[in-house]
Amino acid sequence: MLICSVCGFANPRGQTRCLMCSQPLLDAQSNIVPMPPPQALPIAKGMLKQRYRILFAIGQGGMGTVYLGRDMQLGNRLVAIKEMSQSGLSPQERIQAAQNFKHEAHILAGLQHPHLPSIYDHFEENQRWYLVMSYIKGQTLEEYLKAQGGKLSLGEVLEIGSFYVVCCIICIPIIHLSFFAILSLPISCAPQMDIFI
Repeated sequence: MLICSVCGFANPRGQTRCLMCSQPLLDAQSNIVPMPPPQALPIAKGMLKQRYRILFAIGQGGMGTVYLGRDMQLGNRLVAIKEMSQSGLSPQERIQAAQNFKHEAHILAGLQHPHLPSIYDHFEENQRWYLVMSYIKGQTLEEYLKAQGGKLSLGEVLEIGSFYVVCCIICIPIIHLSFFAILSLPISCAPQMDIFI
């Protein structure tokens, strides 16, 4: 196993990037230290696919950026556009990343929960992949904690923790590790975070 120095996720030996956070992994038996991917150049305010107008960036992670945009063909609705850059990936990693990205889009399109966005579209443009989804207005856990004076009630901790556990147990293995057996199970979550299989 290779433990990611950024997020602590245990990755199978042979992985070059963390399955959880996409950061480069260092194999303890290797003398080569992988270089981090170059910063993705943010797309300029403009159009994608002659349909989606980019307004501004609303978040950034290890492999890309999420933008707030408008769907100019369907009522100017607000959308979130997840951009994943291919920069810094080897040809083999690009193939695997493209397969993972398409798989993620199809899996997410089949999941329904009030805290998960609906998937509208996915495509590649200018050597970057895009996932267009419903925009769910909210705040980060850090922002919420600050607004609550740095404290959460036990009920809030359990609710947030339950949702995180559901994502880790169900969503992440399906998306990143392709446990196809799980896909055949009818899984749904009630609003109070009860899991039904």
